[in-house]
Amino acid sequence: MIRIKWWPVGHHLFPADKPPTKDEQMTLQQSLELAEIEADMAYEKFLEAFDADEHPELLEQLNTTATLARHRYYDALNSDLAL
Repeated sequence: MIRIKWWPVGHHLFPADKPPTKDEQMTLQQSLELAEIEADMAYEKFLEAFDADEHPELLEQLNTTATLARHRYYDALNSDLAL
């Protein structure tokens, strides 16, 4: 069994004969993690507004923002996992 010490995030963005350096790898990993954090924060804002019984239009707007942020994260994650 081969053990990968780090997931090669974004490896498909580089030529096959030149794998990403450790620094490039970390930058891509950080970008992916940032997208996940942004999606989580957007959803938390929606939940706070929902709990505060805000106006339905605001709830719809926050829900759309949270959904789009989550889709951006999943798109980035899936593009990396689809080898």
